[in-house]
Amino acid sequence: MSFILDALKKLEHKRHRSSLPGLLTVHDFTSEKPVKRFPLAYFLAAVLLVNAAVMLVWLHPWRSDNQHVAKQAIDSQSYEAPLVRTGGEISEKQTPALPQRDAGIKSALTPPPAARQADVIPQAPPAKPIAVGTKKIPEALPLPPAEPKINSIPAQGETIYDKNELPASVQQGLPDILIAGHIYSNNPSSRMVNINGKILREGQSIAGGLRLEDITEYGVVLNYQGYRFRMRGY
Repeated sequence: MSFILDALKKLEHKRHRSSLPGLLTVHDFTSEKPVKRFPLAYFLAAVLLVNAAVMLVWLHPWRSDNQHVAKQAIDSQSYEAPLVRTGGEISEKQTPALPQRDAGIKSALTPPPAARQADVIPQAPPAKPIAVGTKKIPEALPLPPAEPKINSIPAQGETIYDKNELPASVQQGLPDILIAGHIYSNNPSSRMVNINGKILREGQSIAGGLRLEDITEYGVVLNYQGYRFRMRGY
């Protein structure tokens, strides 16, 4: 049994030595061929070329130039006046009518007759010579005397005074007046005032010939002996 194991070990050892390269071993230096790959730059260049071709076909600049040249040629031919030979004489054909916009420009440049007449300044007729000494200068007439100004004094019943503007005699005869408050409304029947502790309305008598004539927004108007005067309400 040990003999068999020794034989197997020797065989394994010999095989291992044969697998290792030695000094006399010939090495194969053949290199693997590189795998060709399609570069990404070529693909992008192809895409750009295709886009440029599509844009060129879509814009077709050569057609617009040809159309522009043909339009100019037609316009120039439409305004040329060809010559026609009639009876041995060369006569020029009537040129086509210009567009209406040219007629409008011409009429705008031509001023209307009224404007042309306004530009002409009428000349004044020559002044007639005045004979010296033929007319007499009229003598200055005396002015009438100036009339004295009369200050218009309003009627006594129309003027509304303040209480301190009344004559002194009228102020001394006035009874005591104490206004505690007043109510003003656009409806005259709703207006009222408290004078000397009494609720009064327009047109009522207060005392001693003093009458409440009007109730205003800011006070009252009283009448005493024909004099109208105002007092402020509270």
